[in-house]
Amino acid sequence: MTADDHSTSPLEGPTPEQARALLAGSGTASGALRAQGGDRRAIALTAFAATTLMFFAGLASAAPDDAAALVLIGLYVVTGAGLWFAFVRTAPVAKPGAVRRWSRAVGWWGAAYGVALFVGLSSFRAAPAYWYVAALVVAAPLAVAASREARA
Repeated sequence: MTADDHSTSPLEGPTPEQARALLAGSGTASGALRAQGGDRRAIALTAFAATTLMFFAGLASAAPDDAAALVLIGLYVVTGAGLWFAFVRTAPVAKPGAVRRWSRAVGWWGAAYGVALFVGLSSFRAAPAYWYVAALVVAAPLAVAASREARA
């Protein structure tokens, strides 16, 4: 058996050289999987930010009409769920700190989303300018998180 041969019989373990090669390869594979998972999360955050931006911009014309607003909300929920399953649930692994970055982003987004939607529907329902500004404010935490996730 040579040092380059990675095959071992079931009864004998790898040689020290084989073990070193296997460990080096696993570190490289682990890093590649983490990078791929992090990239998927950055893409998901970017897509969520764009979807949120378009949702609030859509409310500029849909909010005065309850039926149109409900259709827009339904499409937003379906799109968000699709993005979640397409990018986040199928990501193999996450970069270190991803859960903390994701939780912080979603927390800030959720707070901004709730406040903007409540204030808009109760006080500025027919004011398109409000919805356009709210779109930028609510999407910002997700866009910042996407940038941080891509750099992590």
